[in-house]
Amino acid sequence: ERAVSLNPQDPAAYELLGRVRGVQGRFGEAAHLFQRTLELDPGHADARLLLDWLFARHPASSAAV
Repeated sequence: ERAVSLNPQDPAAYELLGRVRGVQGRFGEAAHLFQRTLELDPGHADARLLLDWLFARHPASSAAV
């Protein structure tokens, strides 16, 4: 969270925090963070892959985006 607050334009910070939220089982938050990553960097392949995987495994998380 600190990395995001220090540099809110850094897509890598959002992607990493999204991974953490996913491991914590906070899938809606993870989806939102991966989406923010893609807003900042539409070509961010890892965020796209993780978001697609998240929606496939936890369809309810798509409602958070």
